Amino acid sequence: MTSTSETPGTRPQPSGSRSRSCGTARAARPFTPAAGRFAPTSLYDPVAALIRERLWRGLLAMHVAPRPAEMIVDVGCGTGSQALLLHRVEPAARVIGIDPDPRVLAVARRKARVAGAAVDWRQGMGDELVDVLGAGSADRAVSSLVLHQCPLPMKRAILASLHTVLRPAADWSWPTTDSSAPA
Repeated sequence: MTSTSETPGTRPQPSGSRSRSCGTARAARPFTPAAGRFAPTSLYDPVAALIRERLWRGLLAMHVAPRPAEMIVDVGCGTGSQALLLHRVEPAARVIGIDPDPRVLAVARRKARVAGAAVDWRQGMGDELVDVLGAGSADRAVSSLVLHQCPLPMKRAILASLHTVLRPAADWSWPTTDSSAPA
């Protein structure tokens, strides 16, 4: 339930909450909670199960194909289901879940404790990734069920932030679809 001192659609950070990277308190900013504005956070996982979550989360993990020692960021991690799956697929990868909502992060931390998974949970908005992680720090990033909730300027800011935190990638080889490749 929202207290009268909160702006609708915001969840303030707990007292004394600090950014992990700069040590200064952040003001609460509007965001859409995982279960929406009117449903309790505890309903998120049961409702997500109804939308074939296991299927599409598994497909996403397969496409990410985590490797040992990679840093993988789950932006808008919610209750941590995708981050935990990525950790389960490759326990030697470093998985970081980021979400602005302290309530869903508490659920994610509980799920990780039960699973014995070492996932790093951090509070932050998707457009603050550089502040939370650092430029060029991540090998891969995922975000599911987040961008559709954001207005266009925030979508752009999140994607720009993702672009900045991802390490540059390069691929050099002969083209496999071109007949001019050496035999």
